[in-house]
Amino acid sequence: MTGVPCAVAIGVIDTPCSESGTHGEKGTTTNRIVVLDPEESEVASLIGGGVFAIHFSRGKEPLLTSKERTDVEGEVVWRSWEGLFMEKEFIEAQALAIEGAKRVLQTLRSALAREYVKADEETEGSMSVDQ
Repeated sequence: MTGVPCAVAIGVIDTPCSESGTHGEKGTTTNRIVVLDPEESEVASLIGGGVFAIHFSRGKEPLLTSKERTDVEGEVVWRSWEGLFMEKEFIEAQALAIEGAKRVLQTLRSALAREYVKADEETEGSMSVDQ
């Protein structure tokens, strides 16, 4: 396997803030925050959100077996959302999605590494010869 797709959820929350925030309608002050993987308690506050799918690849070099290297770059290959992102929020959302997807990739690597070690130990145990 030379490439791995990882997807993450992104949301935009509109929260009240101090006078230094962005002025909304009727003089109210709001602060729009871009969040990675919105929690269940935040879903009701979302004014926009969706999913970014990131493809990680190093050409012909396997991704999931190289534990040492973390310099992998991701490419956004798909995105879908509801609501409106401001341009600044979209840029922030995409960068946050790539970083979040890198964490997903690292979790996959760790899980596979544990499984490989476990499988190796089981194989070694089943191949022992009793005398």
